[in-house]
Amino acid sequence: MNTDRSVAIVGGGPCGLMMALLLARTGIRCVVFEKRSGISTHPKAMGVSRRIAELFKQLGLLEPIRNGSLAGEGRFLSIWSKSLVGEELGRVPFAHVPGEFTPCTGLHCPQTLTEKVLLDAVTAESLAEVRFDCEVLNIQPHEDCVRLSLPGNQTVDVPWVVAADGAGSAIRHSLDVDTDGPGDMGHFLNVMFRANYGTHLRERPAILYQTLSSEYCEFFVAVNADDLWLMHHFLQPGEEPKDFPSDRLQTMIRAASGSPAEPVEVLSVVPWVMSPKVARRYRIDRTFLVGDAAARLSPAGGMGLNTGLQSAHNLAWKLACVINGQAGDSLLDTYQEERRDAALRTMENTNRNADEIFSVVASAMENNWDKVRYLIAQSRRRGAGLGQDLGLAYSRGACYPMAQSRCR
Repeated sequence: MNTDRSVAIVGGGPCGLMMALLLARTGIRCVVFEKRSGISTHPKAMGVSRRIAELFKQLGLLEPIRNGSLAGEGRFLSIWSKSLVGEELGRVPFAHVPGEFTPCTGLHCPQTLTEKVLLDAVTAESLAEVRFDCEVLNIQPHEDCVRLSLPGNQTVDVPWVVAADGAGSAIRHSLDVDTDGPGDMGHFLNVMFRANYGTHLRERPAILYQTLSSEYCEFFVAVNADDLWLMHHFLQPGEEPKDFPSDRLQTMIRAASGSPAEPVEVLSVVPWVMSPKVARRYRIDRTFLVGDAAARLSPAGGMGLNTGLQSAHNLAWKLACVINGQAGDSLLDTYQEERRDAALRTMENTNRNADEIFSVVASAMENNWDKVRYLIAQSRRRGAGLGQDLGLAYSRGACYPMAQSRCR
């Protein structure tokens, strides 16, 4: 069947929802197909960069995002110690950012809230529709449209498709798009749990807590810095998620916390793979890749979601201009020219962050605690990251040389 929607978006995560909102607000009818029954219930990505905060501000969504964020004032980026309350090994502070560069600050907001704010905004748009429990089984590109196969032998023809279907993107694979990246850097469990650790950490206010000993290496993320936390646990070769039932995870958390008497409730567990990769093609005729489908980055630096949202913002206005007849098809080629180079530079930066963390952990495993303290004190993450956040420049794409753009 045909549809009056100009764009079908496959994937209802934050990047897919951002894409739908931006298109709808430029007058483009679109539909989001999401195979899950609703938005995320597990807070994976947490960081909101200054640039993305600016975009939320422009969209009128900054206040709910800010209200649901963990206040960063007075906090450190990370604190390394031998347990959450044990011997401290070093702190990495947030760098000061002069206010003249941007009216916004970076935020620490659970992805669950980010998605809810975006979904509420998309739902309020008459030109956008979100269909949960609706998996796109495959796509068939044609010269003037793309045919989507849905459950129940349904098909939908749309002029344009945006694939926001995650790091394992079935659409990217079906279109034979290769990726570039360092390969598998580790398998992890992302464990959301409840425990009243906030009362023990009043003198250690941070976003990230890395705990090291001869027996464990556990990374904790403060969700609300009170009783809701994430733990990232590195799986050893041969280990699988099924090897870690709730009672085993509770024991691990209590050991790394240094507060073994505090009750721990495991709420959910999400396995994930650190395997940074950037697609070699962002545009395949009438189909475009955004979010993790286009660029999956190391979480060290918190730029994965932010990179995806910037790409959605970059593509949305270009697609709207072409659909509305304000620009030719060639404008859409600049999406890949601009955003792939940006993603490659970001991947290089976040990979260096990950290498730094691995070096600290390796030194701890060797019981070289002097080197551990030295590496933490020299952390490159003490920088403000302004170049990565606000300083990206496009050397080619949808831009004029400066000499041509000046008013005459």
